[in-house]
Amino acid sequence: RHRLGREPGHGRLALFGDRRGRRGAQLAVMSSVETTLPGTFTDATCGSGEVYDGCDKDHDWGTSTIQFRPDEVAFLLGAK
Repeated sequence: RHRLGREPGHGRLALFGDRRGRRGAQLAVMSSVETTLPGTFTDATCGSGEVYDGCDKDHDWGTSTIQFRPDEVAFLLGAK
């Protein structure tokens, strides 16, 4: 264990700003983690529908997901 009591390789991240900015930053971090450790978030999303969006008391915000085929991902990322 790490000296702060967390498992090695795990940490905490605080995101500040308006909701849209925080969600954009959260998705960017999740994308980076998913690139490094495939399945970290996508396995839970595919298995249970979890989108890591938190509580929406006003029901004015939401997250939708779509699953792409590998060739579509390559195209979207600009691979040739």
